[in-house]
Formats: sequence, C-alpha cells, structure tokens
Amino acid sequence: ISAALLAQPVGNGVIGRNTFRAGGIATIDLAFSKTFAFKERYRLAWKIESFNTANRANFGVPVRILEAPAFGQAVRTIIPNRTLQIAGTFAF
Repeated sequence: ISAALLAQPVGNGVIGRNTFRAGGIATIDLAFSKTFAFKERYRLAWKIESFNTANRANFGVPVRILEAPAFGQAVRTIIPNRTLQIAGTFAF
C-alpha cells in the first residue's frame, strides 16, 4: 500500500469521497400458476416461483479498508443465488 494514499495525522487522504461504488442490481423473478377444476366441487392449483432466474451474481460495495488484502475488490454478493419455490393447494 502506498503511503501517499494514507491520510496524514492532521488532514485528509487523496482518495475522494464515494470513490468505490457498487455495480447495479439486475434480477429477474418469474411466477407461473395453473388451476384445474374437477367436476364442480374440486379444484387443484399449483404455483412455481423463481427468484433471480438468470442466477446473476450481484456484488456489493468493494472493500474500502486500505490495509485489507482485498482492497478495491467486490468480494461478497448481496442477492442470493437462484431460488425455486413450488406450492400446491387442493380445495374440495
């Protein structure tokens, strides 16, 4: 780490405010549902939901601590990976 980047005891450093920013967030959520009617009394309904369908990694703000080994790198994701959810109901 260059000592020129560190702040002096009485002043500010040379790295400006909001220098490290996170990228944009892009996610696609989908839902499909279908209801089947049997006779007049019975109904079967199902639903499938998908969150972050494209399974895109959305990284957070890069590490801002100068002494950290991963300084300037985005090392964590802020949205979980693809998730599927299935539900069904039967009404009589």
